[in-house]
Amino acid sequence: MNLKKQIFYLGSRPGEEKTGGIKYMNEIIDYLDEHADLIIWDPEDSQTFGTRVNKIGLQPLLSLIQSNMWGIKKLKGMGKGEIIIMNSYLRHRFLFFAIYAKYIKRCQLIIFVNAVYHYSLGSAFLNWLDRFITSLLLKSAVLIIANSNSTKEELLTLGVKANTIQVIYPRLDMPPMDESRVEKGRDTFNILFVGYCEPFKELHVLIKAVGKLKEIPLCLHIIGDTQCDSEYVTKLKKLIADLGITDKVVFHGRMGRKELAVWFMKTGLFVSPSRGEGYGRALAEAMYFGLPVIGADKGASKELIEHGVNGFLFKSGNDESLASFISILYADEGLRKRFGREGKELINKKANYDRNLGEQFYAIYSIYVS
Repeated sequence: MNLKKQIFYLGSRPGEEKTGGIKYMNEIIDYLDEHADLIIWDPEDSQTFGTRVNKIGLQPLLSLIQSNMWGIKKLKGMGKGEIIIMNSYLRHRFLFFAIYAKYIKRCQLIIFVNAVYHYSLGSAFLNWLDRFITSLLLKSAVLIIANSNSTKEELLTLGVKANTIQVIYPRLDMPPMDESRVEKGRDTFNILFVGYCEPFKELHVLIKAVGKLKEIPLCLHIIGDTQCDSEYVTKLKKLIADLGITDKVVFHGRMGRKELAVWFMKTGLFVSPSRGEGYGRALAEAMYFGLPVIGADKGASKELIEHGVNGFLFKSGNDESLASFISILYADEGLRKRFGREGKELINKKANYDRNLGEQFYAIYSIYVS
């Protein structure tokens, strides 16, 4: 199957899969690289364009101008109907590029959305501004690919037309279960979090919940990159010390797939505290391994968790609500087992284990792009 048109991709070249979003885009781009005339515009190259302007001390603004100028220069000589793919995470750096490509050069923009991140912003104004910028970007697209129905619903609140949005769920390529390596602790109730340690993940809510449960012999295991936002991690560690729970929280750093699978099998509960997850790959993986789960009542968690059937949905941002559900599951082993069974059954019916994302994209692409 070959795609006849030339395609331009504004995004990083496939590399190390540090996040679910990167893994998702890598699979799409690898497929296009094999089946289409694909040209990659790596955003990192924009930082070498016009570097002299950075010397006057207005780095953030000038970097933004620099990125858009670099992108607009790439459009020189391009004609009506050219196809450009990008991800919404570039909305701040390349908004004016996208508008220029759409309305001046008459290109066809296809935009991927893996999550809508404005929830983590502390300012109501910045929250509104982020939504406004996201809306402007997405309204310039002929096609939007969302990674879940939850993400699609969020995009509809931004005023994006429903007929421009299509959903392609991530593919879960799970490692085989090897229970011979698993040793479950008998005296400690182990809780697992997997993901980047950054404000968007709202780890502080989970840590505060643990701080309210000092009477329970539990331990929170945090697995994921702690280097992406060192300032936030420092705040988390201070919060842990202030709450007096340094013996109840362990940072493990990043792990390989097989090692992570062992942790999924030997912990008693998985918690996803973020209200802004686009799909929640780690949550889906926990359900695959039969773990009972708790997630926020906003974002992708509510798409994967049916409250009281295969897990609990706590009031997003509310550590007291989260603590109460942790306490309930700690006390009821039968409920934990039932949630685990129901969750595994649901994810096995719903998850995409086999179908390549690039193939799914092409089927949609061929309809929307002239």
